[in-house]
Amino acid sequence: MGVLRSSYAQFTLADTKALVAKPATVSWEVAGSLASAGGTALTALDRLQVTEGETVLIHAAAGGVGTFAVQLAVARGAKVISTASGRNDERLREFGAVPVTYGEGLRTARSARYDAHRTPSPDHGDHPAQRGDSPATPPPAW
Repeated sequence: MGVLRSSYAQFTLADTKALVAKPATVSWEVAGSLASAGGTALTALDRLQVTEGETVLIHAAAGGVGTFAVQLAVARGAKVISTASGRNDERLREFGAVPVTYGEGLRTARSARYDAHRTPSPDHGDHPAQRGDSPATPPPAW
């Protein structure tokens, strides 16, 4: 399994450093989703430079990308606040996230004091949108 540009073919050549063997216990459907959803989550966390001790809010945390993002952020030592349908709360807790409910639950969590909230800027850099004691300040308009 690997991620290659323009590789929609039955056979292709690739550098072995760009490939990973599919474990026998993993289905092709699951293996195929790893690069897409997992890679998207990893790229987002890398661009935001999420590190140990930070708090990150992950919307749609029970979805494909969100599930990876929660687990990767927790593995980095970040505190994860997650939004998803209430039926996913227990699963998100098992991953190490703190689930909150859309609406008032999210508003309550948002009013708590966080280290930083970052949003990606249009030029793909990071923009510290909110810090510490001003969580109600909206992110800048682009």
